[in-house]
Order: sequence, then structure tokens, then C-alpha cells
Amino acid sequence: MADAPPRIITVLDFRRRRMAVRWNIDAHAGTSHEEATARAHGVALIRPAQPSVCVYAQGGELHLQIGERLIYLRLNEPRVLTEPKLISAGLRREFRVEDGAGATLYRERYWTGKGPDFFRTLAEHCARPQWRSDSARTWSDGVDPGELRQSWAG
Repeated sequence: MADAPPRIITVLDFRRRRMAVRWNIDAHAGTSHEEATARAHGVALIRPAQPSVCVYAQGGELHLQIGERLIYLRLNEPRVLTEPKLISAGLRREFRVEDGAGATLYRERYWTGKGPDFFRTLAEHCARPQWRSDSARTWSDGVDPGELRQSWAG
């Protein structure tokens, strides 16, 4: 019988670039991990007042977890988008995940801050099928945290 994939993986904290997070897939939450890590499997956005978000790879598949919702990021779908809301002078954005037929799987409106924008970075990466394919493969095995930080630099 094959071993079950681990339910707790190490990912990077998007806001605190030098911090690793132990992401619990079942609890859909992360806890800080202050020890140096040799391998990371994704990137998490930890939010105290809203569901945390994590994009990670496991078993050769790329996943987007937003709270309890788990979405598989295949080669060309679902579409991951961010759009500015014109009324807010671009400070308010909408993040959306749509299936192949255009139905909304997830939507969230948010205010952009002065720092890097996790949702916008994710949407830009997901627009490239090659990034999805490469990330699913390499992140599953674990990637050097420095390389992962560099690729997610905002």
C-alpha cells in the first residue's frame, strides 16, 4: 500500500518572507515555523481575520486552498484573475477563480496595501500554464526556499 501524502507541509509565509509556515491541509491553517527549512512546497498568506490562503504542490498536483475550499490548479483551468475596481482608484481589487465555463468558484474583494499583493502575484503566475506545470512538479518534491522567495518577490 502506498504511503499517504503528508497532511502537514512546509510553505513560505508571503508577508514575512524569511518565515516558514507549517501548513495543515486538514485544518486549512498554518503555524509559524522558526527553524530553517531546506525545502518548501508552496506559499501561504496568513490572515487572522479571514481564511488563510495557500498555494502548494503535492503528488504532482498544484492546489489552491482558501479556508476549507480546495481548488486544483490544472494546466489551463481554473482561471485565476484579479481586477481593480474603478470606483476605488484601483485600491480595491477583486480576486476570482473561475471554472472553464466561466462559473465563479471563489470571489473576494480586498483592499490593496503598499506591499506586495499575494492575489495579484498568484493570478500573474497562474496565467502561464508552464508555471503551473513546473510548480506542480518541482514544489511537490520541495524547492529551495530562497528560489521560491525570489520567484514570488513582489
